[in-house]
Amino acid sequence: MPEYIDSYSKEIFDKLKKEKYFIKYTYDKKINCLVELFADNNALHPFREGNGRAQREFIESLAKINGIMLDLTQIPKMDMIIASHDSINGNYEKLITMFKNNSTQLSLEKQLEYIKIYCSKKFLNDIIKEFQI
Repeated sequence: MPEYIDSYSKEIFDKLKKEKYFIKYTYDKKINCLVELFADNNALHPFREGNGRAQREFIESLAKINGIMLDLTQIPKMDMIIASHDSINGNYEKLITMFKNNSTQLSLEKQLEYIKIYCSKKFLNDIIKEFQI
């Protein structure tokens, strides 16, 4: 519902920031968090058109700064619709499988390259300092 977009999006993105964008999590926990965030954004559905494309770009970019090369473009549309529908009801299994089957772990060097591309210098410096990367 349009009247909930602002409050729900604030809740989603405040949680993402609080979890420090998943940077320090293990690979499996990162995948699970990316799936949950993907599902939350799907439930938010703020645009009349383009939600799926925007979600994929956002999640794939966030995955890169987490050292994961994720490519959701090869997943058949109907499979994604079914998995997304399931996730609205709290069942993330299909999305987790899709994310795992369509991702690879990046080297730390590549991850830092993506952090430099997508994030501010302050974020990069904070990540290097806090997580001793």
